[in-house]
Amino acid sequence: MTLNKAISYAAAFVIALVVLLGGVLVVVPQLEALHVARTAVDTIQTSNLDTQARIDDLVLRSSTIGGIRDDLAALQASIPANVNASAFIMQLATSATPLGVTLEEISLGDPQPPAVPVAATTTADTAPATVTAPSAPFLVIPVSLSVGGSYDGVLDFIDALRHGERLVSVTAFDTAFTGEADAVTGTITAQIYVLPTDAATD
Repeated sequence: MTLNKAISYAAAFVIALVVLLGGVLVVVPQLEALHVARTAVDTIQTSNLDTQARIDDLVLRSSTIGGIRDDLAALQASIPANVNASAFIMQLATSATPLGVTLEEISLGDPQPPAVPVAATTTADTAPATVTAPSAPFLVIPVSLSVGGSYDGVLDFIDALRHGERLVSVTAFDTAFTGEADAVTGTITAQIYVLPTDAATD
C-alpha cells in the first residue's frame, strides 16, 4: 500500500511538473512577443514624432520662403548677373532729375576682376600697389560720370548713387565752380558689380 501511494505521489508530481513546464513554455513566448510588440510600438511612435518635427520644420520654412525670395530679388537687383547697362543708366537718370543734376557723360568700362591692395612700402607721392584678386566670384565695372548742377544737388546725387537699387561704390569725385551762383561741374568715379552665373548672358 505504501508503495502504491509513493507511485501515486510520484505520478502526480510528474504530471504537475509537466503542466507547470508546459505553462512556462506557453507563457514565456507570449511575454517575449508582447515585449517585441511594445518595442515596435515605441519605435513607431518615436519615428512618428521625428516625422512630425520634420513636417513642422518644413511648414515653418515654407512660411518664410516669400521673404527669402524678396531678399534674393533685392540682392539680384543690387548685384545682377550681367552688366544691364540700360537699367543702370535709367537709375542714374531717375536719381539725377529730381535734384536738378544733368548727366553730361556716362562711361562704363569692361567687367574685370577686382583689384586688391598689396602690402608695400609707399610714399606720399605713390599710391598703394594693387593686384588682381584670384578667382573672385564677382566682376567690377568701372564707371565715370560727368555731371552738372548745384553743389548741393551734386552731393545729393552722389548720396543717391550710394543708396540706389544697384550697388554703386563711389571711389572719387571732383567738382569745379562754373562762375554761376552755386553751379558746378563734376566728375564722379565709381564702380558697379556683376555676379555671373552659368545661365547669365550679357
